[in-house]
Amino acid sequence: MVGAADILDRGSGPTFVCLHGFPQNMSAWDHVADQLAAAGFRVIAPNMRGYRTGSELCPRPNYTSTKLAEDVLALMSELEIPEAAVVGHDLGASVAWEVARIAPDRVSRIFSLAAPHPAAFVQACVSSAQLLRAWYVLGAQSSTLALKLFSPRDAGSARRLVTFLSERGLVSPEVDRYIDYLRSDRRFESALRWYQAMPLNDPRSVWTKAEVPATVIWGKLDPFTNARSVDLTCQWTNSSCSVHRLPDAGHWLLDYNAKAVAEILIEEMMHRAGATSDS
Repeated sequence: MVGAADILDRGSGPTFVCLHGFPQNMSAWDHVADQLAAAGFRVIAPNMRGYRTGSELCPRPNYTSTKLAEDVLALMSELEIPEAAVVGHDLGASVAWEVARIAPDRVSRIFSLAAPHPAAFVQACVSSAQLLRAWYVLGAQSSTLALKLFSPRDAGSARRLVTFLSERGLVSPEVDRYIDYLRSDRRFESALRWYQAMPLNDPRSVWTKAEVPATVIWGKLDPFTNARSVDLTCQWTNSSCSVHRLPDAGHWLLDYNAKAVAEILIEEMMHRAGATSDS
């Protein structure tokens, strides 16, 4: 069960379940949630496993995309939400794809922000320079190395982490707020577990086509995800798929492009509602 302090629950109406990635938490959705709530939607954004108040560090298998997706579905059941649009940013997007894989009847649409379908990501790694952009995933496999380089609890390492993120577009005050949050409850080590569990994921989590409509929102200045991975994503859906490329946006869409993101979410959901009413 997720405590009330670890859930953003705003608005009423058709529901968006919003999943954050690294190094963020549920607060990253604040600006998007305000706009969605004003447009007549409900927004549920939890602190994900490992990021919650009082989180304990668990073994790597506890952080696979399937385990994280099961958390989301359990929360939806707890809140009596039979169906929702699932929106994921960064690593949260991989969880969104997995929620749709294991429970397509409970997902009206996937929104994948700053991230492709997992299979498209792997394909891009072997057919483009995507792997060079994702070198940090390999570095995160060693907790000892990652903590030595980037621990938010050590002043020098914390400055290095802030510099790494700032050079890739996440700047003060947002970067400071997220790093401060990761300092307690071993949250940083738990966040690393998301990366460390990737080799343990069920192959079906990667190589299964989505059976629900999907929308990708990607900034052309994203330093982590390249155009090739985005271009391949719609090949991994058996339903409708749209891609929105934001020309002046980078990776941190929730912090610096909330208005554009919210407008796309609303437009896609309104279009779906209109298509459903016409059919």
